[in-house]
Amino acid sequence: MQKSAGRFADMLTEAVYKIRLRESKSIQIIQDEIGQMLGRSGGRTIEYWRQGNAPSKRSDIEKLTQELVRRGRLDAPWAKAFVTAAGFAYTDQQDGQLFPDRSYQEESAIPVHTYLPHKPFRQLIGRSEICLQLLRALDDPDGCWIVGVDGIGGIGKTALALEIAAQCVQERRFQHIVWLQAASTVKNNSRQEQTPFTFESILDGVGNQLGVPDIVTLPLTQKRARIQAMLHHTRVLLIIDNLDTATQPQEAIIRELGPLLNPSKALLTSRQRFGGEVFTKHLAGLKQDAGIEFVRQDAQEKGVDHLATADPTHLAQLVNQTGGSPLALKLLVSQLAYLPLDLVLHRLQAVESLASHDHQYFRFYRTVFFESWALLGEASKKLLISLSNFDPMDGAYLDPIEYVSGLEKKALLPSIDQLWRLSLLEIVEVENVQRMRYALHPLTQYFVSSFITAEEESRFGDQKWEAVYKESHLRFVEFWLRYAVEHAGDYQKLDADEKNIFKALENAPQGDFARSVCVLAPYLVDLKGKYTRAQELLQQVVSLEDAIDPHCHVTAVLYLGRIADKLGETDLAESLIRQAINKAQRYEDIEQLSVLYHDLGSLAKSQGRYEEAVKHLQTGLALDPISPSQAVLMLGRLSGVYVSQGKWQQAIQYLERAFLFESEVKADQMTPIYNNMGVVKEQLGLYDEANTLYTRGLAAAEAAGHLEHTCMFLVNLGHAAQGRGHRGEALTYLKRALEIARQIGHKPAVCVLLGNLGPTEYDPDQSCAYYAESVEIARELGHQEYLIAGLIGLGERLSMQGQYARAEVYLNEGLEAGLAINHRLTFQIYYIKGEIALNRGQFAAAEGVFQKALEMAQETDDRAWITRIQLVECRLALKLQDFERAQALLKLSAGVMDELKNSGVTLSFHQQYGELELALGDPAAAQRHFEIALDIGRQIDSREANGLSYFGLARCAARLGKMSKASTYAQQSIKALRALNHRQRVEVEEFSKNLHRVGVDIWDISSPPH
Repeated sequence: MQKSAGRFADMLTEAVYKIRLRESKSIQIIQDEIGQMLGRSGGRTIEYWRQGNAPSKRSDIEKLTQELVRRGRLDAPWAKAFVTAAGFAYTDQQDGQLFPDRSYQEESAIPVHTYLPHKPFRQLIGRSEICLQLLRALDDPDGCWIVGVDGIGGIGKTALALEIAAQCVQERRFQHIVWLQAASTVKNNSRQEQTPFTFESILDGVGNQLGVPDIVTLPLTQKRARIQAMLHHTRVLLIIDNLDTATQPQEAIIRELGPLLNPSKALLTSRQRFGGEVFTKHLAGLKQDAGIEFVRQDAQEKGVDHLATADPTHLAQLVNQTGGSPLALKLLVSQLAYLPLDLVLHRLQAVESLASHDHQYFRFYRTVFFESWALLGEASKKLLISLSNFDPMDGAYLDPIEYVSGLEKKALLPSIDQLWRLSLLEIVEVENVQRMRYALHPLTQYFVSSFITAEEESRFGDQKWEAVYKESHLRFVEFWLRYAVEHAGDYQKLDADEKNIFKALENAPQGDFARSVCVLAPYLVDLKGKYTRAQELLQQVVSLEDAIDPHCHVTAVLYLGRIADKLGETDLAESLIRQAINKAQRYEDIEQLSVLYHDLGSLAKSQGRYEEAVKHLQTGLALDPISPSQAVLMLGRLSGVYVSQGKWQQAIQYLERAFLFESEVKADQMTPIYNNMGVVKEQLGLYDEANTLYTRGLAAAEAAGHLEHTCMFLVNLGHAAQGRGHRGEALTYLKRALEIARQIGHKPAVCVLLGNLGPTEYDPDQSCAYYAESVEIARELGHQEYLIAGLIGLGERLSMQGQYARAEVYLNEGLEAGLAINHRLTFQIYYIKGEIALNRGQFAAAEGVFQKALEMAQETDDRAWITRIQLVECRLALKLQDFERAQALLKLSAGVMDELKNSGVTLSFHQQYGELELALGDPAAAQRHFEIALDIGRQIDSREANGLSYFGLARCAARLGKMSKASTYAQQSIKALRALNHRQRVEVEEFSKNLHRVGVDIWDISSPPH
């Protein structure tokens, strides 16, 4: 069945968007859900398939089709076309499973009497999950009889209640639906006021809508009894919108209303939080994707065409600035019909826009907030103003809030309670029962900011609050600058309050600004990968050279050099670090000089200039005095240079020196030493010793709470597990590490881990998805080294599947990037491109590319890769039937095999030796080599290697006349290679078909595999 990549991609995208329209979810959420249903980690696989890369397994396409048909309500012709576009036959059995015959029985028409207002929207966006929760609560006969939705004004409570009511009508969940809303009147052409509810007015409204208009003439006791009888006899949904307008306490009305229900239920909306026997949902703003969709829908309805098709990043600004408030978004859409975005956002926040009480912004703020402000006590108003300093929807824990507000606990806690009950305060995180995080909704913050400096008392009530704001702002800056310095090494705490710290930094004095930026530089550059932001801040510090401490200035230059290195600007990086060295020498800052020489050596190492790297690192190590921790760092880096070269004994010498400092430094400072020694032991084939060192390092990292080092050891434990042949265990370690890296938001670590998961993952589509995400993150970070590694992995995996044209696109991009920065891994790209040329039969081209790869590998003195390249050149020689050259290359490789102790290289060596013996007519000798290769492949759990070794054994058996055994080996080869969607599976299948044919020359149909 012929695949159609473009057609498959279009149909999959069409289905995802249909589900989006039906379920009001973002594309990312839908893709995540489908990916998880298929057993994949998130939606990256679906995104990869949407690029035209159809699944290689029939089971995947069947499950995918079933899910898309079910959720998108797609028909049989669509399903058939989709499966066919993926390259599979659409069977009657599959059609029967997707579209079984059903006999539908029409429900008897149950009249639903309702007095619902008109829905002012076509589709309620972004509320599908909360709708389901509320409907379940209303359906539950054993649950609460009252369901409540609370939230600030303009957040969409009324729209949600209308959607719930409409669904109840459509699905006949109730016999009657009663809608009560406080009557509105307009005063002074500006302010909309509502006639408030009372419990008695609610009874009157219910009676009027249920056909008893004379109930208003009855005494209260008779009204209650009459309504109770009606609500007990008939299943009614009573919806009371804006209960917060009631003149009686909200809790009192709920206590009176509860006994009247059953089986009837009530749905209440209010700006005030609900308590008591109520199933409560607090309504927050729309999330970004849903908010963007909401803006597009509203713009389309209002004919604001340029907004309906605007860049999503611009629409995201609207959503973020309004906190996802539908009312605010509608207001902005109307303005954007004739005003630019920046001006509209400014007017939403600026005091100047409120000069006239008739202005729509003033009416908006008054509608949403003024009534709540009037209810607050003095301490609550002070707390509200203090909270406006914090990042909205991020807020802080109680300690900084207490410090910034200046309120004592006895005043602070009741104020929190009052703000929370009026929906002015959000609880955004609950770490445990003793630690909660509080924040303002963005609209609440804008309310405070806009009115804090108002000149007219009628706007805010009292100008004294401007002084309260100024004092709290100074305390806010003071607290977070001190916090950043105190917690410089605790990146979990920095993560939690990053926005507040940088908000304080914007207003810091010069000296405090420079000191804080330098303290935060390792966090931003080494941990978070936020190069652009860090670069901007550090350049500001450098510009203050004469006004700040020299140590601080050198630190800023050093980190600018690190950023340049990570962005692939190696010449600039080296220039900056040397500049910093010159200044540190003038000020005789020995410890900082040691750090700088460490970086200079690291830079040389990353470019494969190993001798120069050793020179710089030894210079830094020889400085006196340096601390034991800095000495350990230098020794660890020196050992790393030799590890990269495969010079294990030299590496061990430096590592043993580092172990002499073990008692003088913290356990977590020894983690690079445990790591490098573990790598050496692993490369020497001592996997148990490596495992012990990695486990020791992991324990130290976990005890110190150092999640970055924890990731590093989990990765190496994964490598050691794979070296012992435990590939499943390796995947477990790597996935756990990836989870931690995502948790701490360490994008560079995520990028590296995805690159490690790519070659470890069995499933070829999932493997490509890992590599593709790695490339995407590397692009975002601007990290050339990670980008090159991801492009190499993606190109190699696609090449393995025979997708040579697509592979070369990625490889060529990687080659261009690698040559631009003289990256040491560039020779691997030549290696893979040579393999592609070899597999295409372009032998002359392959030879030239392999020669280039060999020259570059020799420059880096990477003996493992030099040997790999020699072995693939042996394969080329076999293709050209140059057996003498093949023998010479194998002898050359055999000379370093014992020293390398590299399972992958040894495996390839025996496979090529088997091919040579088979070509020379000695199938028995060839068989011995293929058996050794198969044994190694099983140890390291390599399905590709096993599939190719089985193919070699099959041809040996056929040449020896053992046709049955040959067939068995061939089937085992096919099984392994099909699972990988490997390009050579076709050749093995052809070999298997020809085994039974009389007179077929087995040698003619077999060719040396990769």
